[in-house]
Amino acid sequence: MKDKTFFDYPVFNNVKDVIYHSVSKYPTNVAFRIKEKNEEEMKYIDVTYEEFLSEVNNLGAGLYFMRLRE
Repeated sequence: MKDKTFFDYPVFNNVKDVIYHSVSKYPTNVAFRIKEKNEEEMKYIDVTYEEFLSEVNNLGAGLYFMRLRE
């Protein structure tokens, strides 16, 4: 019997491909929440897929430029 799938699904080569795909489909959806506690007050910060991609790109650029300075 052949392997049969019930739906088409994307194939990703790396984690960044997953993030780009998520941004293209759900740009303003919440990707995750950060819990922040200041003494007695606790708050949650929502991070969208767009914001997460921006942070990933900033991290990558920062690491690249740190390497150039060596």
